[in-house]
Amino acid sequence: MLSDCFRYGMNTSCCRAKTLVEYFGEDFLLEKCLLCDICIKGPPERQNLKAEAMIFLQFVATHCRNFADISYGGYEGRLGERPNIKALVSRIREQYQQFSTSDLLWWRGLARLLEVKGFVREGDDLTHVQIKYPEVTERGRQFLSVKTEEPFHVYPEADMLLSVKSPKSFSSFAEWGKGWADPEIRRQRLQRKRTWKSPRKRKSCKRQPDCSTVRGRLTAKLSKK
Repeated sequence: MLSDCFRYGMNTSCCRAKTLVEYFGEDFLLEKCLLCDICIKGPPERQNLKAEAMIFLQFVATHCRNFADISYGGYEGRLGERPNIKALVSRIREQYQQFSTSDLLWWRGLARLLEVKGFVREGDDLTHVQIKYPEVTERGRQFLSVKTEEPFHVYPEADMLLSVKSPKSFSSFAEWGKGWADPEIRRQRLQRKRTWKSPRKRKSCKRQPDCSTVRGRLTAKLSKK
C-alpha cells in the first residue's frame, strides 16, 4: 500500500484521477481529468535513458551473481551481504566519470522505472516502499542481451527531476578531497573559510579593585592617575 502511494506521488505522466479510479478496479471513461497537476502542466519531456539503464542492469546482474556464488560457497560475514542499491550506485559513480555528479535519488527513480518495465524486482523477502535489493529478471537479461540501437524513452519520475534541479557542489567527498591538491582551489576554499569566521572580541581580564579594603581603595586611586 505504501509503495503504491509512493509511486502515485512520483508519477509524472499519467492522469492522477485515472490512476486512482483504475487502482480501485473501476473504469475511467475519460482519457484525462483536465484538473490534476499532470493534466494541467503536462508530462515532462521524454528522455532516452538507454545507456543509464544498461549500465545499471549490468551492475545489478554482476554483483547479484557474485553474491549468489559467495552464498553458495558457504562464506559468512560482509562478503556474503547482498548488494543494495546504495552500494551499486556508489560503484557506478566511481567507475563512470559521466555519472560522478549523479546522486542516489536519481538512480532510485530509474530503478523504479525499470521495475515497472519488469526488468528488475525486489530481491529481499521483506516489503520495501522503494526497491532496496534489486535483482535482474529474465526480461531484464533479455534487454541486456539485445545489441541494438533502439532507444529506451521514458518519462522521468518526480524524484529524478528534483535530483537534476538540486545544485551539487561536489560529486563525492573523494572529489572534494582531491581538490585540495590544486593550489587555486585550495586558496579559494581557505579564503571562503576565513570570511565565514568573524573575529573574536577579547574580553577584558582586568579586575575591578575591591573598595571595601585599604588595598583596593589605594589601587583604585592609583589607577585613576
